[in-house]
Amino acid sequence: NKGLFCPGVRVYENCAVHQVHNKDCKVTGVDTSRGSIECNFFVNCAGFWARQVGKMSEPFVKVPLHAVEHYYLHTKPIAGLDPMTPVVRDQDGHIYFREKEGCLLVGGFEPRAKPAFEDGDLP
Repeated sequence: NKGLFCPGVRVYENCAVHQVHNKDCKVTGVDTSRGSIECNFFVNCAGFWARQVGKMSEPFVKVPLHAVEHYYLHTKPIAGLDPMTPVVRDQDGHIYFREKEGCLLVGGFEPRAKPAFEDGDLP
């Protein structure tokens, strides 16, 4: 793949990370489901699994992220709903609205949410 933003950048999607290698606190490579990749930089874009990927480095990288339970609703398809509809977040009200596959996804986040997958075993 050609870099999306910078020459020499490669993006690998649908690729599991097994280990992040580093020497002198600098990344030197990554072991993946597609083999080993030598690199000078590694961007952790694992989202939900970012904390888990951070722990694959030695010393491990602390990612202050943990999945929590929250409630949401998904509407029926809405004719003409633009896929580029902006995400609306009300930080004070702890809610958000966003387009998802032609529907609206509306969710709420509690200020003291219950951690999900407390045993650390993420699906």
